Order: sequence, then C-alpha cells, then structure tokens
Amino acid sequence: MTLSPRSLSNSEKNTKQMQIQSIQDKITRFLERKFRASHSLSTKNTYNSALRRFIEFLHVQYDIDIEELLQKIKTSQIDPIDTLDTFYSFCPNTNGKIQRK
Repeated sequence: MTLSPRSLSNSEKNTKQMQIQSIQDKITRFLERKFRASHSLSTKNTYNSALRRFIEFLHVQYDIDIEELLQKIKTSQIDPIDTLDTFYSFCPNTNGKIQRK
C-alpha cells in the first residue's frame, strides 16, 4: 500500500493562512517600530533584509517557517542559540545569495 501525502483540509489551509498573516503582521509592526525608533528608512530596510534572509535560511536549512521554528523552540525540539549560530555561520558562506541544499 502506498501512502500519498495528505492534502490540507480547507480548515487547515485557513489556519495556516491566518498563521502566515499573523507572522507577517508581527514582522510589519516590528519594522515599523524600528523606523519609529531610528527615523531611518535605511535601518528599517536593513532589518527587513536580515529578516528575509533568516526566513529563507529557515526554509533552506530546516525546511520550516518562522511559526514552525517558534513551535519547535517551545517544545525544545530546536535550540534557539544553535539555530542563530548556524544562521551566523551560514550568512558569510552565501556571499549575499542563498544557496539551496
């Protein structure tokens, strides 16, 4: 018997979409706070760029998104310090470009 990947129900899709929107809203608010504190569009753009690289890193390195990372940290499946250390090591090796596994 072969198992095919389970497709998400409409309810699961809606929940996932709401989680994604929630994370995007949080990121937007975070970036707006950075701008308010610094009055610098450059600072906001730098933080935005770093966040986008971190999100891409999570996808490439762990095949997860931020919401999944947070869940894994809460359940002690991922050590946040090790994740940041891996990201720190990952950044110079990509030379500004994300390299897929």
